[in-house]
Amino acid sequence: MSTLEVLNLRNNSLSSSLPLDICKHNLHRLKRLRISSNRMYGEIPSSLEWCSQLEFLSLRSNNFSGHVPTQIWNLTLLQELYLGANNLRGNIPKEISALANLQTLDMGTNNFSGPVPSEIRNLTMLQWLDLRNNMLSGNIPKEITNLTNLRIVVISFNKLSGSLPKEIGNMTSLINLLLNNNELSGHIPKQIFLLNNLFQLDIAGNRLGGSLPREICNTTIPNVVLNYNNLRGPIPSTFVNQSRLCGFPLTRKCDPSDGKPSPPDHVEVESDREIEWGYVFAAAGYVVSLGIFSWLLLFCRSFRYRYFEKVDDVFEKIFECCQRRKKRDRRRRAVRNHARRQ
Repeated sequence: MSTLEVLNLRNNSLSSSLPLDICKHNLHRLKRLRISSNRMYGEIPSSLEWCSQLEFLSLRSNNFSGHVPTQIWNLTLLQELYLGANNLRGNIPKEISALANLQTLDMGTNNFSGPVPSEIRNLTMLQWLDLRNNMLSGNIPKEITNLTNLRIVVISFNKLSGSLPKEIGNMTSLINLLLNNNELSGHIPKQIFLLNNLFQLDIAGNRLGGSLPREICNTTIPNVVLNYNNLRGPIPSTFVNQSRLCGFPLTRKCDPSDGKPSPPDHVEVESDREIEWGYVFAAAGYVVSLGIFSWLLLFCRSFRYRYFEKVDDVFEKIFECCQRRKKRDRRRRAVRNHARRQ
């Protein structure tokens, strides 16, 4: 096994601890190790650092416990690290800054506590950060706003406090920003509504106050969730005027014909002809695309591996989502029961 570069054991029923001497003997060339979605338990062995060529490590969706060994942060070639959906605990150490090549960091749905370290600023290649469903506390470090390559940030269901840094407007690559169900306070910075690439903003379930910034009137964010906060004041009138909202309690009445334009009769024949050509071009494009895809799948080994790996990713994320929902429901029930006893 001294030449092994890829080891994929995901989605099985493996139930044991990882060998304490894993990587010490014949896995020095290993680049991708995936043992996710099994029933593995025990602590993560420190000997993983001997797999010094690792670029991809996934241990998520198991029952690993204890602290993450400090030796993990010596794997400086790592590009993707998945530790989510386990029972890991402890702080996120400042040594994480050594993973300068990291693009994906998943430590969500564990029992991590303490602050998000400011040293995270050194992960300049990071694109995906998932720290949801932990017990992280303290402020959102301002240094995180220097990570301009970040596209996905999920730190929901923690105990983060303090205000949202206004420098968040520098994160122009953001697509999803989920900070819901924390203890954030203060005003919502107007810069957040000027992020043109942002698709989803969820900061619900916090203690944010003040009025809505006027910049919300011109935002291009399709999904904005602000419920269960302490926001006050009116909804900006320009927001209502510029939007297509209608019906009670707004003054604008809904027209039944809104959004249903009917073409003039004299273009009916031309429209039929265009639709027919549209079908032809669509069919041709489908055939060409299918041919290219089939050729790559049959004759390109690296593409075939990546493709089936992504398919596995989809099924794993569905499974992990179900696990997170169960855990979140248990937490909510525990909170309700505690409130009733008080």
